[in-house]
Amino acid sequence: MSLNDRLKSRRKELGLTQKMLADMVGVSHVSISQWESGATSPSGINLVELVHALKTTTDWVVSGETVFRPLSISSEPDQKLQHALAKVADEMATIPTEIFNIASKFGILMTYDQLPDHESGNIKKQDEYYLITLNSRHSEAFKRFTSACLIGHVILHKESINKGLSVNLLFSTGLGAVKDSHANKAAIEILMPLNIVQQRVNAEPGITLPQLAYEFEVPVSVVSIRLGVPYE
Repeated sequence: MSLNDRLKSRRKELGLTQKMLADMVGVSHVSISQWESGATSPSGINLVELVHALKTTTDWVVSGETVFRPLSISSEPDQKLQHALAKVADEMATIPTEIFNIASKFGILMTYDQLPDHESGNIKKQDEYYLITLNSRHSEAFKRFTSACLIGHVILHKESINKGLSVNLLFSTGLGAVKDSHANKAAIEILMPLNIVQQRVNAEPGITLPQLAYEFEVPVSVVSIRLGVPYE
């Protein structure tokens, strides 16, 4: 099955019209029509948002493969991370967490710019601080997770980013799968502290993953990983 046929089939399987899917992805219904006809193909942030909207994986959309490679994350942060995050406990106690204030506590400033589609953000070492630049064209939830990932790298791998670091749409940096996984884990701890998430879920047991994603200002996939619950 071709890419355009997969998209059309999955949309119908979910009971979505082209207009409904377009609204979820943040594009026009014409774009959805072009993707489904094969005239054009989704790329960049549109591909990421499409994957989330269709509740599937990038591998499946692009190639039809059904292999799922979830982020490995334990319920508790490791000791180094736990010690570092203790200094921003107050900033992490709000919903959503105060990401700009958290960054500031670690000597990080943040700004926005129109980066290439494939780049979610980057970080560079300045004289006395680090500067994170986020892709202004990405959604707020995506920008928050990107910034949290880069904060995680500062906490855990400061020695590896003195020459700068760039994050792509899959939150990979080139430092290797292990370091990227650790930074992504840190990002989830920063944006969705386990105790705060548990309190919120206990207060409203029927709350949905999209509702939590909206409140914590993160992608639904992050909520799914945090709770260990597939988004279906």
